Amino acid sequence: MELYDKLAQYYEDVFPLNPQKIKFIQSITKGKDILEVGCATGALSVALSNLGYNTTGIDLNEQMIAIAKEKKLNCKELDMLKINELEGEYDVITCLGNTLPHLKNIDQIQEFISKACDKLKDSGVLILQFINFTKDIEFPVIETKDVIFKRKYTGNIIFHTSLMVDGQELLDETPLYPVTKDELNLNRFTKTQFFSDFLENEYTEDKDSILIVCKK
Repeated sequence: MELYDKLAQYYEDVFPLNPQKIKFIQSITKGKDILEVGCATGALSVALSNLGYNTTGIDLNEQMIAIAKEKKLNCKELDMLKINELEGEYDVITCLGNTLPHLKNIDQIQEFISKACDKLKDSGVLILQFINFTKDIEFPVIETKDVIFKRKYTGNIIFHTSLMVDGQELLDETPLYPVTKDELNLNRFTKTQFFSDFLENEYTEDKDSILIVCKK
């Protein structure tokens, strides 16, 4: 995880916050209590907090959480399968940016979804986002003044990342579970909607990613 420890200080340059993401979350809830699963350095949670939301963030990377805490974010280093250990309930739980496929198998994914549902208030919303693994995707190289970040998938499914910083290249390989929307059991929710992006464009099989809104 040396790559992600190093990436932490450049994370928001490599992955700048999409303002449409904030608008999307605002459009689906009137509630104020939000849990961000996989919060990284906390940019989204901080932006929502500045708008009056009560935000909590969790992430497994110690360096990411350390940076988030410097922003006075209510956050902690925690496995997403342990969200049942958090106090209280939430109006919205987000799991964005391909965090979900980092779980090992469909059983763990269903366990997370079930625990997330338990942590939602009545009429609360779970937002899931992940790559469309049924499609071959070529990721653009991300280059800032400080770093070059490359990504690709191979095999079943290995996520290869490369971070070039200060003349040194750091490499990482992470196994992902290639989850698809059709294998998810979302029966505990009263309503589900499928989008391809935060502009609420309809999801079709040719899109690069899927966004699922699950209302309890």
